[in-house]
Amino acid sequence: MPSRAICSILGVPYEDRAIFQQHTDAFGDLDAPPEERQRAVNKFVAYSRELVECKRHDPADDMISRLVAEHTGEDGFALDDLPVLIFFLVNAGYKTTANMLGLGTLALLLNDPERHRLCQDPALAASAAEEMLRYWSIVSDMRRIALRDVEIGGHLVRAGEGVIVSLLAANRCPEAFGSDAERIDIARNPRQHLAFGFGPHLCLGHNLARIELEVAWPRLFERIPDLRLATSVDEIEFKQNSIAYGVKSLPVSCGDKP
Repeated sequence: MPSRAICSILGVPYEDRAIFQQHTDAFGDLDAPPEERQRAVNKFVAYSRELVECKRHDPADDMISRLVAEHTGEDGFALDDLPVLIFFLVNAGYKTTANMLGLGTLALLLNDPERHRLCQDPALAASAAEEMLRYWSIVSDMRRIALRDVEIGGHLVRAGEGVIVSLLAANRCPEAFGSDAERIDIARNPRQHLAFGFGPHLCLGHNLARIELEVAWPRLFERIPDLRLATSVDEIEFKQNSIAYGVKSLPVSCGDKP
């Protein structure tokens, strides 16, 4: 769903969406050799360059056409910069949301009370989305450079020094989210979480991700109320070394149990 949504918004032909998925997946795999990841980026950018040219000559009602028509030239982007921008837009609008959908579905399948709560009260969808984002924090950390001397937890960080900010630790902080921060409460509505980052580096796709998550889980369990895991949690493989944490696959079943 996330790949179809971002491709539709950008104006990527439906039949080409697999190209975007393939190259963004390859780029996000930190276990892959660096040259393989760079090759995926190069192929993605090359495809995007062809797409930009297509939109320049045959514009449509989509984001790439608008970027080409309204935001290039002396006061905007250079035309050659657009393929790289498209790369970041696709990553912001697809990769993390797709992983979040898998993790959130797993969490709800393992937590009958919260799943039933969501099914009985769809008005909790927005709060449930925020809670899943907080709980999983699929991008675990961010790297920043201190602009000035600052004391953090009794430690002095000097201007110019590097800092690794643990988003996972921040999003499980009892002082911010209560003594039960280690459990899922879909009514918590933790809008102050840092799953999308913060400040000028806030995730480009945060609004799109929120909409997709709010729609996906209630609709999924409405359509397939007897959805369940088809394997044990111990057998599920997780993306331990990836830009965005997630499940490699999520085996599920429905209908009568065998």
